[in-house]
Amino acid sequence: MLDARGIYPVSDFQRNVKHFIKHLQESHKPIVLTVNGKASASVQDAGLKM
Repeated sequence: MLDARGIYPVSDFQRNVKHFIKHLQESHKPIVLTVNGKASASVQDAGLKM
């Protein structure tokens, strides 16, 4: 289930990509990106270990 705390504007994602990637890698939980308040995309850690 998606947590409401995992919803962010795409503009925040663009400004803080490194922070979001680190968070995704640590939490393994998807986030939802919004445009004008509407869900537009989801991003999830690939989970690949090399």
